[in-house]
Amino acid sequence: MFIGREKELQFLENKYSASRGQLIVLYGRRRIGKTETLKEFCKNKPHVFFHAGNVLTRCSLTAFPKNY
Repeated sequence: MFIGREKELQFLENKYSASRGQLIVLYGRRRIGKTETLKEFCKNKPHVFFHAGNVLTRCSLTAFPKNY
């Protein structure tokens, strides 16, 4: 169950429905709900979800979904 974050979800919806492309960088302390907020926002929308970690660029590129 996802509770709260209405303000953040509305911000993302506004950017999603904008006529121009958007880039949003989401960062913050660990374990405060960043990933869950993004997963909730992406529900029922076409999307590519890629979680970048602290690895070499070469490793990040090999982990990126090939079917996109």
